[in-house]
Amino acid sequence: YFMVAYYSAILLFMGVMLPMPMSHTYHGVAAFHVLDGWFFIIIMIDFWLRFILQDTPVNQTRPYSLLPISRKFLMRRYLINAGLSWGNLYWAFFLVPFAFLSVFRSMSLGATAGWLIGWWLLIVLNSYFYLLIRSLCTRNIAWAMLPFMLHAAIICIATIPEHNVLDMPCTNF
Repeated sequence: YFMVAYYSAILLFMGVMLPMPMSHTYHGVAAFHVLDGWFFIIIMIDFWLRFILQDTPVNQTRPYSLLPISRKFLMRRYLINAGLSWGNLYWAFFLVPFAFLSVFRSMSLGATAGWLIGWWLLIVLNSYFYLLIRSLCTRNIAWAMLPFMLHAAIICIATIPEHNVLDMPCTNF
C-alpha cells in the first residue's frame, strides 16, 4: 500500500508540475497537445507495468472453471471486470491534475471531461491488449515478442526521424 501511495504521489506531482513547462517549450502549443502527441509512451509504460506487476488472466479465472457455470459467461464477466477495474484509473492521478491545469484553461469543462474519458478508454483498450498478450503467452511464449516488436517499431518511428511523424496523427486522434 505504501508503494501504491508513493507512486500515486509521484504521478500527482508530475500531473501538477508538467503542464507549465510543456506549454512554454513548444512555442504556444497547449500542453495537452504535447502530451497527446506522445501518448504512445504512456501506453507503453502502462503495458509494461501491467506485464510486470499483474497476475496472469489464467491464474485469476482458473478457480472459477470448476464451478457449474458457463465458461462463456465467466469470460464475459471477467472481461467486464477487467475493463472496469480500479487499476485502469491509476493514471488518473497524473491525468486529472494535468487536464485541469492545461485542458480546462483553454476549453470548457465538457471538453476536459471528454479528454479524460478518451484517455481512460485508451488505457482500458491497453488493458485488453495486455490480457490478450498474456493469454496468448500461456499457449506459446513466442507471443511475448509481439509487444516488444510493436513498441520498438513505434519508438523507432517516433524518434529516428528529426521530426516525430506520429505527433500530429496522435494529437488529432
